[in-house]
Amino acid sequence: MGVAIQLFDKGNNPITDWLIEINDKRLFCNCDSIDYIPVGSIVDCDNFDLEWNVVPKNMFIVNKKDLINVNYKSASGCCGPAGDTMNVIDNTDRCLGNEFGDCWMSHFVIIPKENVITKRKLQEEIFIIFALTEYNKKQKIVDRVVGVDYNIAKQRLNLLIHKRLKWEISNPKIENEMKEKISYFELADLAVQLDKLKNIDDFWLYTKFDPI
Repeated sequence: MGVAIQLFDKGNNPITDWLIEINDKRLFCNCDSIDYIPVGSIVDCDNFDLEWNVVPKNMFIVNKKDLINVNYKSASGCCGPAGDTMNVIDNTDRCLGNEFGDCWMSHFVIIPKENVITKRKLQEEIFIIFALTEYNKKQKIVDRVVGVDYNIAKQRLNLLIHKRLKWEISNPKIENEMKEKISYFELADLAVQLDKLKNIDDFWLYTKFDPI
């Protein structure tokens, strides 16, 4: 059982589909250039202590890949928006939120609650799926998704895996070998392993700046 949230602009146009509210720190990733929260999820900052002050209360955090019917204005940053400009806009050019998408940060979008209309509902069944691969004889997280339909969530995850491995690995042979080693786990299957980690970010595949 969980809470699903859908966001609309002030013209009542949807800017997300239904997203699952999360507050489990095991789902977050602080690695540079990787999505901070899973596709399919949303964070209500009033209900969760992020332990850092980039995002104040009265905000939603969403994954950019979950936004629909929005546009983006140019913003400062070397490889992407640095989050200091409200560059996410609706179809009438009304400001919605800030994109954090530069290379030296994890990626997400913050949206002030005052900028959107919100719908909520209870969601009985939720799937949280991780994709892991083997790297240096250790299992590493490639990506994860949250969804209400297992097959659809896994399809989305497979697309994310393809893009992440292509971004991470410059050698096509090694990339294909790592794809062949992909295994899928639901959060409950990994709970004991994740809870033993001092820093969950160490469990992530992250080779971009140390190419293999």
